[in-house]
Amino acid sequence: MSIYLHIGNGKTGSTSIQTFIEENAEMLRTRGYVFPVCAGRRNHRRFAMYAHDDHVIDNLRRAKKLTTPERIVAFRAQFREEFLQEEKTWNADQTVLVSSEQMSRLHVDSAQRRLFDLLAETGRRVRVIIYLRAQHEAIVSEYSQFIKGGKTTTLEHEIALASDRKMYRYAQTVRSWANVFGAENLIVRPYERRQLKDADVVADYMHIVGLGDLHG
Repeated sequence: MSIYLHIGNGKTGSTSIQTFIEENAEMLRTRGYVFPVCAGRRNHRRFAMYAHDDHVIDNLRRAKKLTTPERIVAFRAQFREEFLQEEKTWNADQTVLVSSEQMSRLHVDSAQRRLFDLLAETGRRVRVIIYLRAQHEAIVSEYSQFIKGGKTTTLEHEIALASDRKMYRYAQTVRSWANVFGAENLIVRPYERRQLKDADVVADYMHIVGLGDLHG
């Protein structure tokens, strides 16, 4: 069976999807769906921590004191072992659900390839799900979060910065993931209510993974 790798993008309802999966974990298991517990309780961010190149010290790695190449290499070895050991407990006919918007930060081929190689060790087909929100809406949403968090900035300033942010270069993002995972394995969805199943991102996601009778 498949691994459905939901990578976000940011501001597209990823937390809602992850919360639904966590709160309905037992029911989903009865339907043949499993989740890599070793990767995180709700958000499977450890996959992103594993895949980033050695020189990338983001907030996730810094929080776990993964600040040197030696510590990062050790973490990768440990996480790979934990993941593959957990994978042995899954049946061949079970579908695996992985979700973390942090994986949308993997902008370089080497990081995406590292993730692909790890998941490929399971022998399962990997299908990548990405939701894309209109850039202007995403920028405004991010700006609102900044203000609520106490950051002093202006919307005009954030708009000016956005042109240099890889997270808003959607065509480049899609091509990059398609080059590594295969275009046929990429599922790209617009984060727009009228285009989502039942105008709901959770219902849309469940439909994609084969649980269209469930709703968020």
